[in-house]
Amino acid sequence: MLGYGMRGHAASRATPLLISVTVVLYFGLLPILWRHAVTFLPSIVWTGIATCLLCSTAISARHSTTTLPATTGFVALFCLLYPVFGWISYLAWGRQSTEREELLIQTILIMVLALSLYLTGAAVRSHHCRPALWAAWTTTLVYVLLNARQLDLQSLYLSSLETGIVLNYQLMGDAFAICSAILITRIRQARWQWAFAALCTVIMFMIPSRSAAFFGFLSLLTALLLFGNFRSRLTLLVLSGLVLLGVQSGAFAEIFEGTRFESAFTPDKADNSWHSRQEAVDFGISTLKDNPFFGEWAFQLTDLKYAGAYIHSALDVWAQAGLIPFLLFLGIWATLLTSLLHVWRASPQLAREAGPVLMFAALSWVLSRNVTNAALFFCLGHAAATLSQAYQRPDQRP
Repeated sequence: MLGYGMRGHAASRATPLLISVTVVLYFGLLPILWRHAVTFLPSIVWTGIATCLLCSTAISARHSTTTLPATTGFVALFCLLYPVFGWISYLAWGRQSTEREELLIQTILIMVLALSLYLTGAAVRSHHCRPALWAAWTTTLVYVLLNARQLDLQSLYLSSLETGIVLNYQLMGDAFAICSAILITRIRQARWQWAFAALCTVIMFMIPSRSAAFFGFLSLLTALLLFGNFRSRLTLLVLSGLVLLGVQSGAFAEIFEGTRFESAFTPDKADNSWHSRQEAVDFGISTLKDNPFFGEWAFQLTDLKYAGAYIHSALDVWAQAGLIPFLLFLGIWATLLTSLLHVWRASPQLAREAGPVLMFAALSWVLSRNVTNAALFFCLGHAAATLSQAYQRPDQRP
């Protein structure tokens, strides 16, 4: 499928370098460039450069990357058909809307980005480009530490310039969480895993993306659970209980005062973002009931009037483009989880490596993100390439 299979051919010398440059640019430098260079270069320029690099990387690595053909097939079909069925949904709506058509054109570009990110994620795993992930992770770490006071609630609007695809602080949070979820599985000693998880947690809660911080934290806990022994798992259970107790009692409220996390850590405090999201969810569910097969493309523009009021979950696929794209999206996860269960029996180490990054993507798409957050497709590609190693002959495995 697209040249990606379970037995990759030898790569050219330039391919790993191209993969590394792409990962560092997209996950490490792009959110920073968007924030500081958008005053003299439109953010779409940075987005275009990153997309071109990702597409070039996917093409260059197509014969030297291993992945799960079934998963790759579903991802390719989904990325192709989601805009098609979005257009069908728009036609079924029966009225002309310039703004809806513009959103549809943007979605075509987003799906190109999503497919190239999936293939790049698989290439990173197949070509062992972990130094690139470390470089992207370190870039964000240093930037956040140097700009901690500029990443608070007061200056959030400066950090959340609309790019037409994602918000840069969301990409920064997702990218750091994804790199952390992958890299923690490559640390072999338990004490260093715990230290790494603690450092990552601090940095993730300094970035204004709440979903990336919470789900990234849970993905790190998943890694500690999967790789730990009985003693470390018991310690993890006790610490998790203390954290929950601290949240319920409001003990963390003062620490996060003035940040986007304040309402989450303050008992009985209203969250305006939650109310607006709930409004979008309710409106989306009513759309599903009225149009269960075709959906209604850009349904939020009917009454809610602004494009950010989409369903913050994968159900948005169904509401926007109908049942068939949603089933294709479920097919992606069905093939991945089936392989995960098979690999767990045959090669538990590979399954444990894939677990944390899949946990992050799953939680994000169930509770917070929709498919326009294309960075999550990188998680699927990396996990698919990891699991595909179990299907290779012993002499082909890394």
